[in-house]
Amino acid sequence: MSALHTNYSEATDFIGEISSPTIFFSLVYLAYSAVTFLLYKKLTGSTPRKKSFAVTLILFGISGLGLFTNLVFANTPPLNSPVWKSIHVGLSSPIFRPLSAGKIYLTKINELKAAQDNRLKYTYSVSVPEPIPPLTGIVILGESATRSHFGIYGYPLDTTPLLKNETLHVWNSAIAPAPLTYYSIPKLLTESGAKAPNLFLERPSIITIARLAGYKTYWISNQGKFGTADTPSALISNESETVKFLNSNITNFSPDSKLIDELDAILNPAQKNNIRNKLIILHMAGSHPAFINRYPETFAKFTPEDYHGDMTSKEKLSQYDNSIYYTDFVVDKVINLAKKIPGMAFVLYTSDHGLSLTEGQGFLKHGSDKSSYTVPFFIWGKSGTFTESTTQAMKTNKNKPFGTENMFYSLLNLLRIQIPEYESKKDILNPEFTEEPIFVTLPDQTLVNFDIIANKETKLSNAGPSVGAAAAVPLPPANRPPAPPPG
Repeated sequence: MSALHTNYSEATDFIGEISSPTIFFSLVYLAYSAVTFLLYKKLTGSTPRKKSFAVTLILFGISGLGLFTNLVFANTPPLNSPVWKSIHVGLSSPIFRPLSAGKIYLTKINELKAAQDNRLKYTYSVSVPEPIPPLTGIVILGESATRSHFGIYGYPLDTTPLLKNETLHVWNSAIAPAPLTYYSIPKLLTESGAKAPNLFLERPSIITIARLAGYKTYWISNQGKFGTADTPSALISNESETVKFLNSNITNFSPDSKLIDELDAILNPAQKNNIRNKLIILHMAGSHPAFINRYPETFAKFTPEDYHGDMTSKEKLSQYDNSIYYTDFVVDKVINLAKKIPGMAFVLYTSDHGLSLTEGQGFLKHGSDKSSYTVPFFIWGKSGTFTESTTQAMKTNKNKPFGTENMFYSLLNLLRIQIPEYESKKDILNPEFTEEPIFVTLPDQTLVNFDIIANKETKLSNAGPSVGAAAAVPLPPANRPPAPPPG
């Protein structure tokens, strides 16, 4: 059903990735689509945008027929003949893989809706052991930002000119739990992990725990949503006292500066209850494809001439780096607002996942190579915000590999909240943090040790310049054209 709410470009992009079916199946799809569309209109009383009418019909028909074939072809005894088996195998092939999307989508939606009330029945025993001055915690969830493209992590292009001048605690080996937002966000904010991925369906997030501890909670997102429980992010956001989604569709141009405006209003001294402790979660559009829609024209600092490789990849990479450059601007603006907050304050930034940088994986797409999991992770804090033990752990643990799926425990530490479920060995901000093998999930939800991914990529890159290599890379500084004047 979400297909009928998509825009023209998103639908056509999706169709463009599917090979042309036979005339017979095309007619079947179209007929099924028409029936489905009329039913949708009758049930909801609404219609899709006129411009996307034809494309959406076909797209919805594909998903609907996929659900039908998945439910019927695979389980009906009379369909054991070679002909019907061939049809079912064909429709299950990668070419027609989108056909099963309807079944998967409905299953996930039902899971989330069933969990919406049940998960809040789990009771955390919360305590704040000592009175603290007003504390404001700001958590910025980036999108599709790969660590290696941040200047503060040694990238040869200066993509983070503002953040490099801030006093940050930077971790060099943070690993995201999954390469897709849908699966990573619940692991960042709840007790869910690679080995217990559905625990967020049974227990609430850090937001509910903060509320129980007296914090005023906010979720401000520059990503879209269709309903109250259509994604894990939407489900978790509902726990906040204030929830705002500033963008109806992630494919739209919607600059993350909107988040700054909302944050400024929240922190306005004239606001009621401004002295209360606060947990503010800002969910960025960040570097989500299409990259050119993630930043204003004035932030087009990098051009294809800054790279070598094929032109398409160079253009794509320049746009990606510009999105990181704009992220630098947005995050630094948040930090500067936080500097003015009375009492204690911290800003934590990480990304839900990275993107593939190897040519064979699909350059700068959602993939399963090393760069799909290696993410930035850094914290800024006002003087006196961190305890002595936390400050010490920040120094001793900054180079230790850790999975951001355990950020839940670090947020408890930063917010000075205690619960029996807290595990110090999983908290990168605790001196008792213990290094353990980091497990991540692939796009198909297969569980794998991250070392296997990292070691495999190292072997590929050592095999030759065209194997496992990026499709485009920055030019050495001496070979780059002069930078354009600031916009």
